[in-house]
Amino acid sequence: MEQIKNPYRHMSEEELNAKPTILQNFDKPVVTPPTIYVDDWYAWPEDEIFRHTKGAIILPVSRFYGMADNPNFDYFVLSTKRCYNSDEVRNHCCQYLNYFEKYYDKDHELLSIYYYIKYMIDCEPRYSKDIFKSDLNRYIFGNSILTKVREMVIDNYQLNLTYKNKANPGLQYTNKHGMILMEISVLMNMVIPLLTHYIFRNKIPYVKEFLLEVYDDIFALYPDVDIYNKLYETACSNITHSADKNQVLWSMQGIRSINTTTHSLSTVENIILQIIPKYRFRDNLVCFNYESIMRNVKYQVRTQISV
Repeated sequence: MEQIKNPYRHMSEEELNAKPTILQNFDKPVVTPPTIYVDDWYAWPEDEIFRHTKGAIILPVSRFYGMADNPNFDYFVLSTKRCYNSDEVRNHCCQYLNYFEKYYDKDHELLSIYYYIKYMIDCEPRYSKDIFKSDLNRYIFGNSILTKVREMVIDNYQLNLTYKNKANPGLQYTNKHGMILMEISVLMNMVIPLLTHYIFRNKIPYVKEFLLEVYDDIFALYPDVDIYNKLYETACSNITHSADKNQVLWSMQGIRSINTTTHSLSTVENIILQIIPKYRFRDNLVCFNYESIMRNVKYQVRTQISV
C-alpha cells in the first residue's frame, strides 16, 4: 500500500496548533429549523455511510484506499468498552454521524479524518497515544469540525432550560449549558469508534482512564463554562439529599469507603462515560442526568431506598 497522505498536509503547523475560536454565542435563535431533526430522520441506504454490527462500527476504509473489501480494515472495534457495544449506542452513533455527514459535512471532512487515523492505528506501529490524542485535538476538536457540530446543535436544539436556584446557582441550567452538553455528546459519538479501536489495537488495560483523558480534552474546549463542576454540583446535591433522608443506610456505606463525596465523583464519571454519549435532542438531558444519579444511588447502597 502506498504511503497515506495526511488530509491536512496543506495546513501550516501554526494553523494546526491554533486553539479553536468558534463562536461562543449559544443564545443565537434558530430562525429556520432544519428540514428534519436528527431524531426524526430516517437514513436511506445511500445515506448509511456509518454502519454497525455487533462489536463494531463499519466504514468503507478499504474501498477508500482502492483495496478489496476487508473487514479487518473496515471495522472499528467497540467491544473494548461494553457500554458502547449495545444496539442502542451503535444505532445512536450511526444515526447522528450519518445525519452529520448528510447535512453538515458535505465535503466529508470527518470521513477523511477517520480514514487517515484508521490507517495510522492499524498500520503504523509508532502511532503512540500522545500522537493519537494530538490528531484528535487537531482534526476532530479543531475549528472546522467544531463549527459544523455547532451548526448541527443550533439547528436541532429544542429544549428551553430556564431553571433557577438562588440558593445554589451551580444547580441552574440554561440553554447555553444544554447546547454545550449536546455538543460534547456529538463529539463523543465522533471519537468513540476511534478510541475503542485504538484501545483494542494497542491492548490498553486502563480503558476508563484512557477514555476520560480524551474526554477531558473535549470539556476543555469550553473554558468559560465549568461543565464538569455543573455535573458534580448536580450529583452532589441529589446524593446529599438522599443521604439526609436515609441516614442509617448511608452510614452503613462507610465500611465500603463510600460517602457522598466519593459517590458524587463516581456518579459524574458514569454520566460522562455512559450517559452523555446517549443524549438525544428530543430528550431533556437534565432529567436524563437526574435519573442516572438516582439509579446510581440505589445501586451503590444496594437496596431500594426511597430517593
